Amino acid sequence: MAAQSSHVRLCPRRPSLRLRAAALVAGSCVLLLAPSGRAQQAPVREYPPGEYYLALNIYQAGEFTDAARAFRSAARSGVRSSEGRWVDSICYHTMLGESMYQMGELSQAADEYTAALNLFLVHRNWMLRVDFPDVLQPDQGSARRAPTWGVSTRRSVPARFPDRYPILQGRLDNQQVLQQGGIVALPEFYQVNVHEIMRCTALAIRRRHEIMGRAAAHDPLTTQLVQVLTVRPAPPNHWSGAWIDALLGLAYASAGRSQEAASELGKSLVMASQFDHPLTATSLLALGKLAFEQDQYGTASGLFLEASLSAAWYSQYALVEEALRWGAVTHLVAGQNGMYPPLEPATAWARRESDLLETSLVVSAAEVAATANETATAVTLLEQARRTMARADMRGGTIGARYQYVLALASYTAGNVKAGDAAFAALMAYQRKSSLRLFELGLIDRLVVSAAVTERVGNELYNYALREPEPKDWAVDPVETLSVVLTPHLAPLEHWFEITLKRKEEERAIEISDRIRRHRFFTTLPMGGRLVALRWVLEAPKEAISERALLQRQDLNARYPKYATLARQASALRTQLEGLPLVPAEDEVRQTQKKLSGQLAQISSAQEVLLREIALRRVPADFVFPPPLDLKSFQANLPPGTMVMSYLSTSRAVHAFSFGKDDYKLAALEGGAKLQKRISDVLRSMGHYDKNQPIDLEVLANDAWKEPARAMFAAITNNATAANFDGVNELIIVPDGPLWYLPFEALQIGTAESSMPLITKTRIRYAPTIALAQHDRRPMATTDTKTGAVVGSLFPRDDEKIGLAAFAELQSSLSEVVRLKEPLSVPSNMLATLCDRLVVLSDVQSDGPTPYAWSPMQLDQGKPGSTLGDWAMLPFGSPEQIILPGFHTEAETALKRPAGGEDVFLSLCGLMASGSRTILLSRWRTGGKTSYDLTREFVQELPYTSPTEAWQRSVFLAMQSELVVAREPRVKTSDFDARIKADHPFFWSSYLLVAPGEMNATPPTPNEVAAEKKK
Repeated sequence: MAAQSSHVRLCPRRPSLRLRAAALVAGSCVLLLAPSGRAQQAPVREYPPGEYYLALNIYQAGEFTDAARAFRSAARSGVRSSEGRWVDSICYHTMLGESMYQMGELSQAADEYTAALNLFLVHRNWMLRVDFPDVLQPDQGSARRAPTWGVSTRRSVPARFPDRYPILQGRLDNQQVLQQGGIVALPEFYQVNVHEIMRCTALAIRRRHEIMGRAAAHDPLTTQLVQVLTVRPAPPNHWSGAWIDALLGLAYASAGRSQEAASELGKSLVMASQFDHPLTATSLLALGKLAFEQDQYGTASGLFLEASLSAAWYSQYALVEEALRWGAVTHLVAGQNGMYPPLEPATAWARRESDLLETSLVVSAAEVAATANETATAVTLLEQARRTMARADMRGGTIGARYQYVLALASYTAGNVKAGDAAFAALMAYQRKSSLRLFELGLIDRLVVSAAVTERVGNELYNYALREPEPKDWAVDPVETLSVVLTPHLAPLEHWFEITLKRKEEERAIEISDRIRRHRFFTTLPMGGRLVALRWVLEAPKEAISERALLQRQDLNARYPKYATLARQASALRTQLEGLPLVPAEDEVRQTQKKLSGQLAQISSAQEVLLREIALRRVPADFVFPPPLDLKSFQANLPPGTMVMSYLSTSRAVHAFSFGKDDYKLAALEGGAKLQKRISDVLRSMGHYDKNQPIDLEVLANDAWKEPARAMFAAITNNATAANFDGVNELIIVPDGPLWYLPFEALQIGTAESSMPLITKTRIRYAPTIALAQHDRRPMATTDTKTGAVVGSLFPRDDEKIGLAAFAELQSSLSEVVRLKEPLSVPSNMLATLCDRLVVLSDVQSDGPTPYAWSPMQLDQGKPGSTLGDWAMLPFGSPEQIILPGFHTEAETALKRPAGGEDVFLSLCGLMASGSRTILLSRWRTGGKTSYDLTREFVQELPYTSPTEAWQRSVFLAMQSELVVAREPRVKTSDFDARIKADHPFFWSSYLLVAPGEMNATPPTPNEVAAEKKK
């Protein structure tokens, strides 16, 4: 930064401690940096004052809190008049904004930049009053300031600019003003650092653009800047016009007019056709970013280097930092090998100039080293950066966040998961409040909600800001991409959804509704679903992922041969384990299983560490689970006679969609407390008050539940009739919110006089997202399925003999079913990969501190490998079919506590993320003979028919069976002695079936055939 004449160095070696101390003494310290003799020229005021340059030195030392305080203090010495602050305050506001920007206070920083630019607009013609010299002279500055990390290929030379320019303020016609009326302003000459004011104006424009992102193009201030600068408020045909060219180019870039921006920025690079100037580096940096956005990495790299060289000449250390940081990023994104060449010499040069610059360069070098797997070098560089930051505010700001990112990456690479997790947590804590993309999203959301942009523009902005992570996102900025996928932002998604509905884009609205569900799931996961994405891309069956994901698998295995080696070892161990009995009878075989499982666990643990490392790297991995919804493709693959009923609960309403192969309908329903009460009324009418409370036999014998169930059906289907479901063979339901607790199977379809349960009209299955309702080409389980059964007590007070008897009946119905006993010889997450089917005939305790802390197998609760979260980790896979008749939800208390369905939704997503496809889950646990019978009949039919057909058959059998009161622990014995059937929905409508659809009967496309040949 050229605080003095361009041949004077602004920052001596390590100035921060001396200058920080000086900031606390008397105001006379502002003369420390003034040229000799200036103190005797008291009549001429200088702006910005000397105190401002002291604040700049503090800023360069990375002491941003002290710098902000010093800039505020300098502002108090600024020019004030009846018209308010003058142009010198552009500098105070801008640099105060920079101090806040460096600490991640984006909103406050943006306010300061806005204040600076509003002052520029108020005083837009101020440069016309400056007494500029007619010609420029080359700067023959000392060689010791020259940059050492490169030689410019540009033929321009730096110009010499005086430290101050005289400018006349006030009026020369005050006598006339006194006669005619008006404000008297005595004429006065100021000495003004014009190029510092222009530098700060340019910085305010470009930093405001960086913070606001695409929202800047729709901000009125951006439009005003373009309009004012287009007039070119500078002396005509004068060299100072290059500064206006630079500002206009930056304003065009903010407005999204890239071609015009590049043109103006190109014109601004030199003055008088030959001289560099204090805004040359700013324009070069902006041109580099434009080239980078267009994937012109070679051009961008050259521009960033040139920007750093020009900035160094004018002692603009923060600009040197930014240019070389972008150069290092370009080096990485372009896939260049080795260290980014300028970093080492630039760091040595910076050591005598600026702590801020030096630390940033060291962190960039550490990232390049970590990316190149030179972990020891990266750790050494990080320690160097840590020592410098330890005594400055940098550690809590943007540079500190970059440090935490590289520390996490290096720690994972070194196998130190604890340190890596701690660094990643610190990084995300910073990003939650200071992410540029999240801040941009918030601004876009406010623009749309306030109707500051049209619905069409709002839709385009949301489509950009809420995009699915693309390979370029991961390559350019993995930290920002992780921040977006990990941080909840449901409100903008809902607003986007509502806009598409207003625009009558129903198909797009349905797709966005599925994106909202996926986002809810991702934000509950470590690294926002990035780890799940990597597990699926690298380990899921080939039939379960896309062709693009398979190509990503090849690329990742090639990039990370250590992971590929571990994957091959894990596969070999799994093959050996699959050849052993699920529960070995012989001790020798059991010990072999234990040994192999231990080896597999060790290898899988090493793979998980590598996945954390890869997750932070600049490599793509599609979020293939849950898959994004392409509605047209989904409908094309729906079998005839299949209908989807999907619901989305937002803060405003519950939106219902129904569609088949060729059409769709939608409606907005009542949500909130009214919906909760309706569901509660249905559940209470069925006898639900508490999970263990007995129900009177008389209640089970009457039909009091039918009318609430019929009214509920009408409410959630927009008064659909039985005729609307004629020809519907299978109904897919995608609930949301409290609708997860509603037994759709029991809802009454038809008139009050002749209604029937919905399940008697059509087969029913559920899905946590619409896209997950579609078959993914994995082969279904066959008759030789390995089945593991957990035998306990479905009801707490049951004798163990009841469960054993049920297991015996299950054994008589299935081949290859074995009982899994406590203690397990291997962790349940290992057994889960070896089971094709898991039946848990036990009460499932699903309460836990997180949605994934419960144990699906129940036998090893509290032990490593037991939780659903453990099951989602490697080794990949869990039972294809999971039967949980003892699961509990808030349905069993009739929603006594308001609940949003997260327990069901996240449990299902977690099980399916682990590899399961067919899941039978109870909303409430009945725990008696009917429950055992339903489970057995369902499981025994699965190899021979579709899951929905098997379940509907099982329900029909239960409805026709006689109720054995003595074997139903939830039924209260009484004097009511009528013999009744188990046709009350209390017994059969508890169960929620999630299952894949039927195989697509349409012939494969040529691309699919080609992909199959490659396998």
